[in-house]
Amino acid sequence: MQARTLVYVKFLFAAFSLVVLFHFVPLGETVAALRDLDPVWFAIAVITQFVMRAVGTLRMQVVAANQGITLSLPQLYRLLLTVHFYSVLLPGPLVGGGASWIKYKQHGASSHAAAATVLINRAVGIGMKITLGVCAWLLDQISGTPIFSFACVLAVLFMFALAVLTPPPHGVEQRPAGDSRLGRFVHEMFRRVILFGRIPRFGKFVILTSALVQELLGTFLILGFGIAVGADVDFLKVLWIRAALSMFLLLPVTVAGIGVREASLVGLGALIGLDSVTSVAWSFAILAGTLIVAAVGGLVEAAATTDRMARHLEDRRSQDATKRGEA
Repeated sequence: MQARTLVYVKFLFAAFSLVVLFHFVPLGETVAALRDLDPVWFAIAVITQFVMRAVGTLRMQVVAANQGITLSLPQLYRLLLTVHFYSVLLPGPLVGGGASWIKYKQHGASSHAAAATVLINRAVGIGMKITLGVCAWLLDQISGTPIFSFACVLAVLFMFALAVLTPPPHGVEQRPAGDSRLGRFVHEMFRRVILFGRIPRFGKFVILTSALVQELLGTFLILGFGIAVGADVDFLKVLWIRAALSMFLLLPVTVAGIGVREASLVGLGALIGLDSVTSVAWSFAILAGTLIVAAVGGLVEAAATTDRMARHLEDRRSQDATKRGEA
C-alpha cells in the first residue's frame, strides 16, 4: 500500500507541476511551437535514440561477460528497450536498475552478478556524462581560448588512457566477508568491482569508447529535438545542458520526468538565452521521443512474454502427454 501511495503521489506531482508550469508559460504558444515542429529533425532524433542504445550494448556486453553473464548484442539491445519501457511506465529513477537486474536474472545471472553489472554500467555512464558535461561547460564559458580548449581535451584523453592502462588490483579474495548479510553483500560487490578492474585493456577501451560515443549521440539527439522546435542551440551547450538535465531527472519525485524536465529546461534554457515557450516545447519533444522508444520496448516485452507463455504451455502439454502415456 505504501508503494502504491508513492506512485499516486508522483502522478499528482507531475499533474501539479504541469498546472504550475502553464500558469507561467503560455499554453497556446507552446502548442503552436509543437505544431510547427520540424518532422525531419524530430525523426532524426528519434532514430538516433535507437542507434545510441545499440552502441551502449557494446559496453554492456563486456561488463556482463566480466561478471559471468553471457549475452549476445541482440539480447542486450532487447533488454535495453524493455528496461526503458519499464522506466517510463513505472515512476522513479531506480526502476530501470531494478528492471535490468530482473532481466539479467531471467537470463541465468546470479543476484550479485546482476547487481554488479547494473551498478558498474550505471557508474560508467554517469561518470562519462559528468566528465563531458563539466568539460563542455568550461569550454563554453571560456570559448575563444584555444590553449584552454586544447588543455581540456588533453586532460580528458589522459584520463581515458589512464583508465585503460592502469594495472588491475589484486588481493581482494583474502579480505574477510563478515558475518552479517550486509557485510557479505558489500564484500561480494567489492570483489566484483575489483573483478571489473581486471578486464583486459582492449575491453576497457571498448567500454570507455562505447560510453563516449553513446554520450555524444545522446547529445546529438537532444540537439535534434531542440532544432526541431526552433531552439537556437549548439552542440557544446547541449552537451552540458544534457548532463545537468540528467542529474535533475534522477530525482524520484515524478513520472517519466514530467515537470522536472520542463522546469529544468526552462532554467537551463534561460542561461543560454532561450525563452520559456521554446524550452517547454523542447522538453515535450524530448518526452515524445522517449515515449516512442518506450512503446517499442513495450512491444518487445509483449513479444517476449508471449513466447515465454507459449513455451510454458507447450511444456505443460508435453508433461500431460507423458503422464497419460505412463498411465
